[in-house]
Amino acid sequence: KKQHHDDESQKNGKKDRLEGSDRSQHNIIQLILNIFHRNSIIPFATMKAIFLLLSSLLISQYPGLQAWSPSFRKVHRHQHYFTTGSYNIKKAVNSPRPFATAPLANDKKMSIIEAAKKVPPPPIPFRDTSSFVLAGKLPPPETEAATPSSSPSPTPPLRQSPSSTNPLLSPPRPIPDPYGWLRDDSRTNQDVLDHLRAENEYGKQITSHLENLREELYEEMKSNIKETDYTTPVAKGKYWYYFKMQEGVSYPVYCRAPRKEGEMFHPPICEDWNANVASTNQLSSLMEGEEIYLDVPALAEDKPYLSVGTISISPNQEFLGYTLDLTGGETCQLSVKHISSGKEWVLYDVNEINVRKNIGGKVKAGVGGKDVSEPENGTDTTTTPLLECDGSVVWNDQNTAVFFVTMDEAHRPHRVYRRQVFKSDGSYVPPEQQKDELLLEERDELFNVRITKTFDGRFLIVRSSSKESSEVHYLK
Repeated sequence: KKQHHDDESQKNGKKDRLEGSDRSQHNIIQLILNIFHRNSIIPFATMKAIFLLLSSLLISQYPGLQAWSPSFRKVHRHQHYFTTGSYNIKKAVNSPRPFATAPLANDKKMSIIEAAKKVPPPPIPFRDTSSFVLAGKLPPPETEAATPSSSPSPTPPLRQSPSSTNPLLSPPRPIPDPYGWLRDDSRTNQDVLDHLRAENEYGKQITSHLENLREELYEEMKSNIKETDYTTPVAKGKYWYYFKMQEGVSYPVYCRAPRKEGEMFHPPICEDWNANVASTNQLSSLMEGEEIYLDVPALAEDKPYLSVGTISISPNQEFLGYTLDLTGGETCQLSVKHISSGKEWVLYDVNEINVRKNIGGKVKAGVGGKDVSEPENGTDTTTTPLLECDGSVVWNDQNTAVFFVTMDEAHRPHRVYRRQVFKSDGSYVPPEQQKDELLLEERDELFNVRITKTFDGRFLIVRSSSKESSEVHYLK
């Protein structure tokens, strides 16, 4: 009886200890949740204590963790075993765990440690705790003007929605903006560029083990594409238009061939048009009388990035207008070209030209591809901003002017302009004599503007649309 009594007492004591351990663990978890719920900023010492407690709970359930983690082994020496009764895991402390792993061998431990040492630390951007933006009602102009010029930093920008029907906060409230310095629309801030390069380098190193897989997937996808190919010639006026692609070249070559009047089907394709690619690295003519009107691979030489926006042929098929994105920012520069002579010109911001002309500056007469018109007498090569547009371009019926769309500071296409670039005799209008005529401006920030031309070429279509509605304007 005494022995039985002692056994029962031992069992009851062990049960009490386990139940007390359950209650202790539940209290600890509840305490941690309360800390995170009531505090948005937790001191480092508190986070360290929470880490030790959570480590103890993990090791008590999965002892295999201490086999590979030195930090866990350190915590293990100072922790008490717990059982998680609140999560229906009631196991004796020394019972085997279903997910427990065997201790790792020394050589395995060393390989893991060496691999961990080779992983570079991620780049951490600077956190500017003093930076903020103001949200609420804009102050009157005199308030901003009254700001002392000796202030250590400029007035933080104000962010608000002008279309909001709700009353704005007054006075405006500061909103922390610790990483606002990373925004640089000019793409010239050296600190931002250095950080982006560091992130790219970190991404390459951390995924270097996938290099073979990337190459394998690339080759598999490329094997399903016929790289040396051409598009079906399309009839337009006096020519058949198409473009050709060559294996190993990332950009197409735009071509055209003469078309007889009333011809419905294109002439036969030259069978040996790609026969000399291996020896000369050049494609032969696809059709008789072929003419290259835009050599994109030549334009892309020595450029880190190039994307063609729009290619537009004038109604008389003598001039070409095209847009190029050279930065990847979806902002294009507009160029025009006389196809037969090969001369081409890139368009400038005429507003900046007029400003420089007023202050005595000089402007280039033309720049662009291989055959560029010579500067006029008395002109200098003073740098002038190029015209920036959304990438669309349309010719007028007289083959003298182009329509294009410019963007606002938020990169929203909002204005449609007309500019005369050629005279009636086909000569190019000098940049300082060019003028922009505003046809339409979309002031609603929810709408974007696009321009096209009808199939018969009689009307210019201006489409202003949002995600919910749209409207169309036309100009004959």
